[in-house]
Amino acid sequence: KEQKGLAEFLDIQRDNDDIVTADMEENESSTENDSPSAISSVDLESQSTREPDVILAESPRKTSTAQEMQDFEEETNIDSLLEIASNHLSLGKNDSALQAYRFAMKLAFADVMAVKNQLREIKRQQEELILAEAEQERKFADLSEYVESSALASCRKEVAEFELSLLEVASRVANIHNNMGVVHELNRSYNKAQASYSDALDVYYNTCKRIGNSDDPDVHRTKTNVKRMKKACASEEQRAALRDKATSVVKQTRSSDPTSRGKALAAAVIALKQALKIETETLGLTHPVAANTLIQMGKYYYEMCEYDEAVSVIRQAIINLQNALGKNHPQVCKAFLLLASIYERHGLNVSPEGLDKDDALLEIYVDALDPLKSSLGEVHTEIGLVYTKIGYLYGKKKEFDLSLLAYKAALKAYGEPASISLLGGIHPEVLSIWVCVTEHLHSMKSWDEVLVAGERALFFLRLAKKSLFRDATLDSNHFSSASSSDTASKTSVPI
Repeated sequence: KEQKGLAEFLDIQRDNDDIVTADMEENESSTENDSPSAISSVDLESQSTREPDVILAESPRKTSTAQEMQDFEEETNIDSLLEIASNHLSLGKNDSALQAYRFAMKLAFADVMAVKNQLREIKRQQEELILAEAEQERKFADLSEYVESSALASCRKEVAEFELSLLEVASRVANIHNNMGVVHELNRSYNKAQASYSDALDVYYNTCKRIGNSDDPDVHRTKTNVKRMKKACASEEQRAALRDKATSVVKQTRSSDPTSRGKALAAAVIALKQALKIETETLGLTHPVAANTLIQMGKYYYEMCEYDEAVSVIRQAIINLQNALGKNHPQVCKAFLLLASIYERHGLNVSPEGLDKDDALLEIYVDALDPLKSSLGEVHTEIGLVYTKIGYLYGKKKEFDLSLLAYKAALKAYGEPASISLLGGIHPEVLSIWVCVTEHLHSMKSWDEVLVAGERALFFLRLAKKSLFRDATLDSNHFSSASSSDTASKTSVPI
């Protein structure tokens, strides 16, 4: 009952801890006898109030696995494959998305051939019925008395239905061609993208007969994409040269010389601006490639201490990436964390008027959570670190309820609660979080919960102490054995 408050708050199951504590206490006395040092040297205040280091999101693996390929091959529903491909694309797994589209194309093309064969058979039957009807017409002197047979009327109806079905399945093939073109474009394979868009246009024109209609949005979009890719292919060498120029200029200049370094960074920004202008004219300002150029410009502005410019271009890049790739794409997450790192170091210089540095930083971390969790899942150290930052910022504002909720999510992201024996150790941030939780509960005068949280913090402190002494003993033994062997080798040398 005493543990109920915090147990409900953090969904903690304490059974595993009791087992580990019993095992640990059996060996603790011998450890303390070996080393009388107390654990008072641990700076709890610094652990509980320090800001965690800035993190960078891991890039998701983008290659298709053998299991994924097998799943694609076993899937027989085109809509399911298209949904899978879309999900992979939203997570930046372009190769997996492309493979899913290829399997969907295989099924869609088979549907087209099946409908074409059925339509060919129905038309053959229609021709036979028309010939038979022509013979019947000759028997009627007055054609006004002639009535078309029900079989021919039914056949004409089936032909119309199959022609409509052919348009639908062929349009799906064209749409998949377009989707594959998008993936190639994101991979910067502009020649392949142009080929895919052109294939889609051929299907729209030749099979679907969707030509001459200026109001058809699919055809208009595909024609626009073909033109864009032609321009992208033509300007790729020029754009690549400008990006390489910016990179080489910065690399060739040493950071120890501020003057020459500043000039090199300014020259790099000019080169990237020229590349951005070409990208805007060919691919469009909202294209991910243009967004990546903006982010690189932001990094150079940051090194030049032009923080307002850095924040401005990175925010614009985030908007463009969200519109082009979706809000949960890994590139969106990376851009948010890059922006957060600028605010952490120089937020007082770049925060908008009327917005506190911590408020701006808090907003950025909250916005980064969804794309980060989409890429890494709910349980991951980087998810835990972002939640820890959010909890720390709410704690600075004395909003302890929100801070405790963030710390709860952080503990779950770090895998709390879990058996220490199964984990083989704990993440160092977990101890710091429990100390912060204890302090917040103390400030809120939730005394029963303070006891539970403090007990949990002490539990991890004992584990840290035991681990510290064990490592120290191992190092001491290693040093002693090394000294003994060195002495033995010296005495064995003949004089």
